Order: sequence, then structure tokens, then C-alpha cells
Amino acid sequence: MFMVAEDRIGRFFKVPQMLDFNAANRSVCVDLSHKRKTINCKKPTGFKAITTVSDSPFDDLIIDNVQSNFLSCSGGFDRLRGGKASDTYVVKRTFPDYCSVR
Repeated sequence: MFMVAEDRIGRFFKVPQMLDFNAANRSVCVDLSHKRKTINCKKPTGFKAITTVSDSPFDDLIIDNVQSNFLSCSGGFDRLRGGKASDTYVVKRTFPDYCSVR
């Protein structure tokens, strides 16, 4: 899912609103915050507009932005860090997996 935005000189481009790592073959670290890049974390283009992140089956770290977000924890030892807005956490807990929400 994406939205279309316009740059300063009138060109249009896609801005992602959702990231889905369900098919990833290793753990992911995604930092959507406005802070400096977290070590070894991806800071995707358009990170300020992303509202939904689905985790991988592995041990992930997901740091959200200032928007109201949907963050999922469905496999592995995941760490979800919410921001200042009202976030929704989707947690599918299966033993021995674990989800840490902060």
C-alpha cells in the first residue's frame, strides 16, 4: 500500500504506507522514528508516512514513528517500540515465541 506525493519541482512519487516482512528469510530491524538511524536498522524511504509494519517469522526490532501505527508480533522474539501516538499491537503469541512491547 502506498500514497502518491509530489516533490518540490512537481514530480510525483510513491510513498509506502505499509511494510510486510512475512516472507523475510531472516530477522529485521526497522526504525521509523525521526531520530538518527539505529545501528543495523533499516530506515526506509518515506518512513514518516508508514502506518503498518508486519514482522518476520524471526527475532525482530520495530521502532515506530509519531503516527498511530499497527505493529504486528507473530513469530520469533520480537521487540516493538511505540511512539507518542496511539498505537495498535497485533500479537499472536505461540510458545516459545515472545513479544516485548514498550
